[in-house]
Amino acid sequence: MASNPVNAEIAVLGVGVAGIAAALALKQTGLDVCLIGEAVGNGPKVGEYLPASVLRPLRALGFSGLDAILGEQDVLPSTAKMSAWGSETWAYQDSLRDPEGGGWHILRHRFEQQLMHHAQSRGVEIHRAKLLELKDNGAEYRVRAVGDGGEITVQSPRLIDATGRKAWLVRRLAGAPKQTNIQMAVIAWIKDPRPTVARVTSVKSVKNGWWYTAPLPEQQRVVAFHGLADSVSQLYKSPDRFLDQARGDGLKDHLPDRAEFIAPLQSCDASVRLSPKIAGKRWLAIGDAALSFDPLSSQGLHFAFYSALKACDAICEASRSETRRLQAMEVYCRQVSDVFKSNQRTRFMFYNQEHRFRDEPYWREQCNRC
Repeated sequence: MASNPVNAEIAVLGVGVAGIAAALALKQTGLDVCLIGEAVGNGPKVGEYLPASVLRPLRALGFSGLDAILGEQDVLPSTAKMSAWGSETWAYQDSLRDPEGGGWHILRHRFEQQLMHHAQSRGVEIHRAKLLELKDNGAEYRVRAVGDGGEITVQSPRLIDATGRKAWLVRRLAGAPKQTNIQMAVIAWIKDPRPTVARVTSVKSVKNGWWYTAPLPEQQRVVAFHGLADSVSQLYKSPDRFLDQARGDGLKDHLPDRAEFIAPLQSCDASVRLSPKIAGKRWLAIGDAALSFDPLSSQGLHFAFYSALKACDAICEASRSETRRLQAMEVYCRQVSDVFKSNQRTRFMFYNQEHRFRDEPYWREQCNRC
C-alpha cells in the first residue's frame, strides 16, 4: 500500500559511499535532504581500498578522521604495494614513499553501514527501497520505490544520481553510460588466518589479464582476477579452479595454503564508463553513476567523496541565479571530465608497460581503448 509522498528539497538516489557523502554535505548547508536506495547488505562488497587522500573530504564532512567512523579492528593499514607487471620480478614500493601515506583496507559494507548511521544521526531522512519509476512534471520529480514497508514516492525539484554503475537516473534522462573498454572481474573473499601475513597489496599481470590480492580486517583476504568475459566466466564457474589458477599464475606465496571462502564468488563489470551527460537542469550524477574507474586505479572511493563534495558546491552555487546555475554545472562537468582524462592517461601508461602480452586479446583491448 502506497504511503503519503515524501517531500525534500533535494533527493539523493543511491545509498553507497557517494550518495551518503552527498547527503552529509548537503545537510551541512541546511538543505532538507532525502536519501533513498536499496539497503546496504552484510556481505562482502567490492571496493575495499581507502586511499589516505580521503582524509580531506572526511574532514570536510565533519569527521575528525577515519577512526571517527571505524574502530581499530575494522581497519588494516596498507604498508606497501608489490607488483609483477611487465616481468615476473616482483617490485616493492613502501608506503613511506607516498606523501599522503599508504591508505587502509576496510570491509566496504561495514564502512557504508557506519556512514549511514552517521547520516541518520545528523538528520538525513533515509528510505531503504528499490527504485522503480521516475516522473517529471517540469518543476518536480516524482520517484516511486518499494521497500519492506511497501511503496513510497519521493517528490523533489532536484535529484542526484548516486546509484553506481547502474546509473539509474542517468539512463532515464540522458542514456546509457559510454563504455570505453571491455573488462570483467571475478572476486573472492577468503579466510587468511596466517599470523604474520604482510599488509601488502599485490598486483600481477598475466597473459589473459591481471590478478589483485590484499589482506583485509578480521583475517580476511580479497583475491580478484580481471580479464575478458570468457576468461572471467571460466573462473567464476569453479571456485577451486579460481584459486588453483591464482596460485599457478604466481600468487602462491600471497595466499594461504587452505582457503575457506567467506562468500560465493562475485563477478562484475570492471570497465571504464563515462555517462553521456553528467548534469542537467535539475539533476546531476556523482560517483560511479558519473564515471566508473578501472580497478587498477584504486580511485573509486576517492572519487565517490570528491564528486559528492564538488556536486554539493555546484548545487549551492546554482541556487543563486540561472546564470550561476549554468556556470556551476559547467564547472562540475569539467571537473569530472578532467578526472576522466587524467585517469585515461594513467591507464595508457600502465597498460603499455606490459610488453610481453601486447598481442594477446586482453592487452590489445586495454591498450587500444586507452
